[in-house]
Amino acid sequence: MRKYLSGIILFSSGILLSGAAQAGSLTENNDGFLDASEKAALSEWFTPEKVSAGLSLGALSGSAKERVYQDGRRLSQLDWKFKNAPILKGNIDWDLSPWMRLGASGWVTAGSHGANDMVDRDWMLPHQDGYSHISESPTKLRSAS
Repeated sequence: MRKYLSGIILFSSGILLSGAAQAGSLTENNDGFLDASEKAALSEWFTPEKVSAGLSLGALSGSAKERVYQDGRRLSQLDWKFKNAPILKGNIDWDLSPWMRLGASGWVTAGSHGANDMVDRDWMLPHQDGYSHISESPTKLRSAS
């Protein structure tokens, strides 16, 4: 399946997270708490300034195709087109050092709005070069990846 996607980011804002880190490692005295040197080392690695998050709202437009073949002969082709489907994107990053960052990001469709349609072409007759049946249907974009 081939996919052609393009998107436009409409709104983007950065969010700074704050918090404190707690570790459950045991020290030499096995009391379950961090000693002063461990707390100092941990505070250097995990500070609110080193953690950031972002949230974006955008629109997705594109097309996708699906083709079905049997013994080298095309049986069916589905063509989807979608325009201005709303998406929501989020990310979180942790700056471990000036040269290393750990992060995660993802996006989801935010509803099934936008202009979407699908064209279905079928080749039912074995000796015919062109398609024999065609139909067009409105569709809803529920998810994309």
